[in-house]
Order: sequence, then C-alpha cells, then structure tokens
Amino acid sequence: MEQIVGTSHRVQVDRAPLNGVSSDRPGERNRIYVSVGEMPGREITHEIFAPRRVSIDASGAGGIEIEADDGARTVIRCLEHRRSAA
Repeated sequence: MEQIVGTSHRVQVDRAPLNGVSSDRPGERNRIYVSVGEMPGREITHEIFAPRRVSIDASGAGGIEIEADDGARTVIRCLEHRRSAA
C-alpha cells in the first residue's frame, strides 16, 4: 500500500495480505478504511478522509486506487492471491 501526495511517494506496507476495504455510511464520517496484515491484532488500518474517487484495475494486474478531496492518493497493488488453508 502506497500513499502519494503531490510528488511524494511513501510505501506504508509492503507484501502484506489485504484484509479488506470498507467505508462509512453515506452522510456520516466520510472515510474509507483499508486493512492489511497477517496476524490478528497486528493488522494496519489506513484511513482515507473525504474520498472522492475509487478506481479498481480489473485488467488482471489487480489494484485499487483511492483519491481524496485533497488530491492524496492511496494505491493498493495486489501481487498474488493466496488461498487460505481449509
């Protein structure tokens, strides 16, 4: 997961499983949450305030880009899908 603000790029998390992407109800706090991590209780949740656009790459490369009102972008790149052990 990478955050891009202007010309600044910062990798927040590298090679961790994506647990989920969720949002507040319309008209409430107006945030999107991205949760990543391997261990329960040790996951990282990134908040995007005032999101204005969400793009999903369905071309096979996999990825999600979320842009906030202030122009900051959060980019989630999916490297591979691992099935959980059953």
